[in-house]
Amino acid sequence: MAETTNYNLYKPQAGESGWAQALNNNLDVIDAQMKSNQDGISNHTGTGSNKHNADQIKTANGSNVESEIAALISGKADVNHTHNYASANHSHLAEEVIMPDNMDIGHHINRIDSDISTIENTLDLMIVDLTPVTISASIYNRMGGIRLICNTSPVINITYWIVTVSKDGITICEGISSSNIIFIAEDLLVGVEDGDTLNVAITAVSGQSSKSRTYNHVYHHVNNSIENRLDAIEAQLTIGNIIDAFAQDADALQALANVLHSSNTLAQKVAELSQI
Repeated sequence: MAETTNYNLYKPQAGESGWAQALNNNLDVIDAQMKSNQDGISNHTGTGSNKHNADQIKTANGSNVESEIAALISGKADVNHTHNYASANHSHLAEEVIMPDNMDIGHHINRIDSDISTIENTLDLMIVDLTPVTISASIYNRMGGIRLICNTSPVINITYWIVTVSKDGITICEGISSSNIIFIAEDLLVGVEDGDTLNVAITAVSGQSSKSRTYNHVYHHVNNSIENRLDAIEAQLTIGNIIDAFAQDADALQALANVLHSSNTLAQKVAELSQI
């Protein structure tokens, strides 16, 4: 009698008879196996207790799912395993991380540090603490006023200068300039006479820091060349000089007398000279 390999099902031969019961047995075996298979499927996909455990499921490399999951969690996946996410304790050196411009992140960090240092140095020059800085001024009497040249040591950037001029404790004028060369016009020195001693205070301001210094300065009016010439001419235009100039010409003396006839004293002097 011929049978199938796996379930020993009866296989009728050609011309054989009386196999009805054997065929019925085959159907019973098939029915029972199908039911078993269906129950197994239901138990694995439903809520049955005959599911596979993780250690019973094999991966392509022969290990079970449970050990693979444990290796991934511990960050110890085998050398052939690759993924896009590092474990929590995984790290790289800065020079090992490459940015889109093909430069490592360490290079970018160094450049940022350098840029920050440059900015800090620039700010130190622009907005400095004036405590260690020495300020000074050179003060000159110039035609039409007073000229100041303000300086710092070391040379730094000053936001602006404040100049205050006072006399006998009373402020005469005050000015603000972003330039270190400052001119105070004579018109602003109200009540100041030639030879007066003035108190000139300079204040350097940089950001929130400031520093002041005061000088005593003797003011002298400085004439320009035209003023000097006019003063000289005015000094020469005395009555005596005019009369002496005209004394050499009687007609000129008479003409001068006619012009200045309103001055009896001058007319008398001219008449006396004309009789010499």
